[in-house]
Formats: sequence, structure tokens, C-alpha cells
Amino acid sequence: MYHATLNCVDRMFLLKPSKKVNNIIGSSLGRALKLHPILLHSATTNINHLELVFSIGEGQADNVSPFLREFAGRVARDLNRFYGREGHFWAGRVRVEEITSDNKAEKLLGYGACNVVKDGLVEKANHWKGFSTTEVLSQGGRLVFKYVDRTLWWKNGADRRDIDPSKYTRSTEVVLHPLPDWTGLSPDARRARFRSIVRNHEGLACKEREAEGITSVKGMAQIKNESPFSKPARPRERTPQPLCHADTAEDYEAYKEEYKEIVKAHRIASAAFRSGCFDVEFPPGTFRPPLVTKFKLAA
Repeated sequence: MYHATLNCVDRMFLLKPSKKVNNIIGSSLGRALKLHPILLHSATTNINHLELVFSIGEGQADNVSPFLREFAGRVARDLNRFYGREGHFWAGRVRVEEITSDNKAEKLLGYGACNVVKDGLVEKANHWKGFSTTEVLSQGGRLVFKYVDRTLWWKNGADRRDIDPSKYTRSTEVVLHPLPDWTGLSPDARRARFRSIVRNHEGLACKEREAEGITSVKGMAQIKNESPFSKPARPRERTPQPLCHADTAEDYEAYKEEYKEIVKAHRIASAAFRSGCFDVEFPPGTFRPPLVTKFKLAA
């Protein structure tokens, strides 16, 4: 299981809730999942960043990078078009950390749903009108979004004659999968468990908000009037990216030592691969280095 985060450039409010923005994020997610399937557990937005919790099914290990690239790229292109802006949309590459236990995954589901509570945007997680899977995880239902198939639109002559792009509107669905530890639970039991997790995290989020000196909540009415090009007034506290999400410090250190061994094995395999031993085995989940071909220019 993995936790992924994408931050908007300059911390701008480019994910500010609206029907159009939510639909762009949802349709981009659905199309990326269709092209590069993974097991998505949750997806939530804040006003300037988003979080995903997902895992990898059988035969899906090579889909993670293409999925993240496809999703982030579509959101960036379509929201830049929507706002009439150019250039970078995301602040950098997606941050991805492994989740070592179902217990920690449950906490990250709650954290993602209640992050807007902690930041003082809304009082309750279900008050947030930005893109989020919280309602579906709590109450059930489907996540269906519409998009314009611009590839087909251009293929049919959009550059030569006036063609209404709405004629090429298609639908896509974001399908959620239960956490591995929840597969034995009924749908009603999963929803009840998720609601309990959110309630607990709402209380924790309120305490964190008060500890950070946030004394009032903006609410959706005020957020609606925010410019998407605004930035937070409070300076950002930079924290190092964790190597993983573990339950205890001991589990984290054990993961750290295992990671060091994987890096060591990968370096040895890479050296052999670059030396011409192309059948060398690499540690699972790692990538082979690119081959650089040397050649001599003709005199």
C-alpha cells in the first residue's frame, strides 16, 4: 500500500472547490485508472494539494508510475486550460511513501478526509465540497464524471471547421477498492468503519488546529470567494519526506534497514547490468538503469 501527495505550485489555491474543478480531477483519475489500473482506496483534495491511498494488485507493479504520470498530467493540462494559465501546475514530482500496515492505512484514510478540518477550512469533513471520496466511502454510491475526448475531436477535423467539442463528451468512473484488511467485511461494515475513523480524526484535527493557533474556520462560503491564485498567509513548515508510514518507531527502523539492503543489492545488480550481464536479477520493485551506448563518429 502507498500514500501519494501532489502539491500545487507556489501553494496556490488551484484546487479550490467547484463543479468544474471537481469534474476535471475525477475524470482525470478515472481515465488514468482505466489506462493503468491500480487498487485505489481513497482520493482527497485540500485547497492546494491532493492525497491518494492505493495498493498494487497482481501484475500491476509496472502501472504505478504511468498511472501517476497520466493522472497528474491530465489534471495539470485541463486545469491550466480552465484557468487560462500556462507553465507548471504542480510544485514538483509526486511524493510516494509505502504504508507498512493496514492500521496505518486506516489512519491515513482518516487524515486525508480530515486534513481540511485541521487546516481550518471547514468544521466537519463532510462540509468540504472539493473533490473527495469521503462521501462514497461513508455512504456508498458511484463516482462518475464527464470529459471531452479531445483526441477524437481533433481527429474529426476540429482544426479545419467549427465543431462543438461537447459532441465528444464521454463518461468515466472512479472505482474504489477496500483496504486489504477490509475485503472480508460487508459494504455496510466498511462504511461504518470508515465513518468511525473519520469521527476520531475530526477530533484529532480540531486539537491540532487549535495547537497551531487557528482559532476560526473559513467555511465554504468564504472559500468560494477565494481567488485560485491566492496563497496561504501562514509560512509553510518544511518537513522531510518520511521513508514510509509505520505504526511504531521500531517498525520504521526495521523498514529503513531493509531499504538499505535493497539499495545495496540494486547497486550491485546495476553494476553487473551495465557491464553486460543482462540476465542479472534486480530486487523486486526496482528498475533497471538505462544503457548508454558508446559510439565513435566517422572521420
